[in-house]
Amino acid sequence: MVGIDLGTTNSSVAAVVGGEPSVLADPQGRTTTPSVVSFTDANEILVGHRARSRLVEDPTNTIYSSKRLIGRPYSDPAVRIARAALPYEVVSGPDGQVAIHTRGGTYSVAEIAAMILRKMAAVARAKLGDQPVHAVITVPANFNDGQREYTRVAGRIAGLEVLRIVNEPTAAALAFGFDGSRDGVIAVYDFGGGTFDISVVEIRKGVYRVLSTAGDPFLGGDDIDVALAGRLADRFRRDARIDLRRSQTEWQRLLFAAEKAKIELASQEKTEVVIEGAGFGDSGAQDLRMDLSRTDLASIAYTFVERSIDLTRRGLQAARVAPSDVNDVVLVGGTTQVPLVADAVAEFFGKKPRREVDPMHAVALGASMHAALLTGGTVKPQRRSTPAAGNASAPGPGGGEPAEASSGAASAAAPAAVASALLIDVLPHSIGIAVAGGGVEWVLKSYSVVPTEEKRRFTTWREGQPEMRFVLIQGDSPQAAENTRLGDFVVSGLRPAGAGDVSVEVTFEVDVNGILCVTATDLDSGRQHSRRLKLSGPSEAQIAESRQRMGSGA
Repeated sequence: MVGIDLGTTNSSVAAVVGGEPSVLADPQGRTTTPSVVSFTDANEILVGHRARSRLVEDPTNTIYSSKRLIGRPYSDPAVRIARAALPYEVVSGPDGQVAIHTRGGTYSVAEIAAMILRKMAAVARAKLGDQPVHAVITVPANFNDGQREYTRVAGRIAGLEVLRIVNEPTAAALAFGFDGSRDGVIAVYDFGGGTFDISVVEIRKGVYRVLSTAGDPFLGGDDIDVALAGRLADRFRRDARIDLRRSQTEWQRLLFAAEKAKIELASQEKTEVVIEGAGFGDSGAQDLRMDLSRTDLASIAYTFVERSIDLTRRGLQAARVAPSDVNDVVLVGGTTQVPLVADAVAEFFGKKPRREVDPMHAVALGASMHAALLTGGTVKPQRRSTPAAGNASAPGPGGGEPAEASSGAASAAAPAAVASALLIDVLPHSIGIAVAGGGVEWVLKSYSVVPTEEKRRFTTWREGQPEMRFVLIQGDSPQAAENTRLGDFVVSGLRPAGAGDVSVEVTFEVDVNGILCVTATDLDSGRQHSRRLKLSGPSEAQIAESRQRMGSGA
């Protein structure tokens, strides 16, 4: 069994071997894999580092940041935002979900994610000698029902038995607090390549209770890279009269250079951005050479960091916890390597954040520990003494991976292995029914502990009514149109009768994965029949078709 951190920018896989949680490295010793898939003109499908290297030469057939699209209908406003920024073709699939068209064909986002998951399974197989079957896969805490279900579907397409879908900050909290000495309230500040999450978690004697969570799926290190590249492009257009935004190839080269500069400025005060033949103008090829300082980066990143702090404030308010009530702040994600980020977090909480577990690997480690415990294994609590965040190793290429990444959780004279840890998570967004006038009748409120269920009884409102139709939504706005539409749920075959004479009881269940299932029971005349519906995700036949279509792997 393994734990997989399926990231927007990078992914990693970990396993518990002999009670020790460890991040697994590929044959080249790399412990993170770019979440990138590329379709070549030779009908190859490349995943990971080789795929990422093709971003510059073939951006329209190289898929990255697809996690931002998973589980979203094509009509979602967020998809319009993503389409404007991505070089590859985003289309509507047969089920109304987002699909991606490349020279290799048209793939659902879940199929793209499955290719990345298969790559992670291959890394595990090479290291462990066995094909992993059981997996815990992590998702951002603010993922809704559809995003969670399609992530689970991606795991199934990849040939994995998905034990659990776990929130990334919750997994990181498990990795941090498992030494048995971390009782108290912790804040997990997770600033990754594509998403930001903040979770407030209370740890008491092996019980991890999530008090609140907040986040933004379009706030990450990638967005800082784009802003930095935009600043460089503006300077180059002013100096050389060449707009690097006009060409996808030139823009991708600039994005790579911006990311490299961001990483270098995490450990040094100044750097030089150099791109030979960056663009072509009237006088031929022009090189780009520009100096950047850490102050320059901070001025660009400031807006993004402030957004994360605003969300952090909101998360603490939802948990009814003041910054001074937080015992420890845990940094997770590659973007936390930017000095401005750690400084802003320290200022907000009034204490230095902790990095006892490598921020790049905390999520995968926690997921692997949860996988081991779910399957009856044991995990040795880890005693750590890593210094405060300011002394962490500088990140390296590939979205923030440390240049000398550790191969697992640090440990020294760990106490006896234990076989239990209880994770109590919460529903990130409320679930309700759209009502006349465009409002919402809430059924399950955000921050409800999962698993949870709620029953509601509905009666017919007109004579001879043959069915009841419910439009289910998820979100937190009082206006139905401003929330995510999960789908329609129809109870048909009702007995013809007068208005109010037929009743239906509807049960709304959210499982431990945060996925909604609805059951309706017709209570008419003592007869009962139920129909159970999982609102999100493809059918079993569609999943089987995807597995067959993808063959043995990517």
